[in-house]
Amino acid sequence: MKSKTHILFKTFITILVWVAALIGGHIVGTLIIGNSIDKSIMASYEANAILYLIVIIALLTLTRFLKLKNVPGRLKINKFCIDRYALLAIATCFAGDIFLSIKYVMTIMDHGYLNFNNLKFSGPLALLLAVAVYASAGFTEELCCRGILLKIFLNHFEKNKNSNMKAAVISSTIFGIIHLINLTNGLTSSNIIYTVAQIIFAGMYGMFFSALMIKTKSLWLCAIIHGTIDFLGNMPDLFVPIKIMNSLPENILSGYSIWESIITILVLIPGFIWAIHSTHILDKTKVEVNCETNLTGREESRA
Repeated sequence: MKSKTHILFKTFITILVWVAALIGGHIVGTLIIGNSIDKSIMASYEANAILYLIVIIALLTLTRFLKLKNVPGRLKINKFCIDRYALLAIATCFAGDIFLSIKYVMTIMDHGYLNFNNLKFSGPLALLLAVAVYASAGFTEELCCRGILLKIFLNHFEKNKNSNMKAAVISSTIFGIIHLINLTNGLTSSNIIYTVAQIIFAGMYGMFFSALMIKTKSLWLCAIIHGTIDFLGNMPDLFVPIKIMNSLPENILSGYSIWESIITILVLIPGFIWAIHSTHILDKTKVEVNCETNLTGREESRA
């Protein structure tokens, strides 16, 4: 087991590289795309594509620096042995995101800022870019938090009791707290409400994806589900003009942020319960296997 100082150093470097790559990618994307980012959904997606490309390169480089040899091997779908309770939890999250997307559009319509005349699909190219951007977003977050951070803590607690649970809780807590970076988008009431709630539900998401990662040993599977959740939650971007979203008053945004926060936390409860239960079972099984192995070893040595 590595020293606590060593683990803290690895954790700090991982968070630092991730945040620096996000900020640097945003700056580079803004410089390349220019002022049209706030006026065109296509420009916004293009800037985000540049951002996540930079983040992915930075994180993959980091895995080599930290000598996490098994991370590249986990970029495979090794197993699809997801039990029905996990599938139910995933379906619940998907349904919640679709509901919230519709609720967002209906909220804008109810306040008179949108109607069916200016509700217009941005086109197939925008759809493809959206899929690429949210797939990249899901991949980068899973690579950082499950591919790197979770791996660091699993290695650290490998010989400890409840090692999987400890690694999952710590990495998920970090995943939640990191979302404080969203406060850089502005200290408006809607953003503060959403950021505080996001810290909670990102931690819950983190537990679910940690359990899924430990069970399936597939980073791709976590990334695909994560990216799909992000895409479904941001579908209105493809239909609502940016000029309308930028003109919405704070009271509408704050009201929707409360709605979104409550619904997201509620739909995550099944997945969170599954994660706690599954991780506990994995730790229990690990202890039983270790006990059997030790007992067999002792009997062989006596013989």
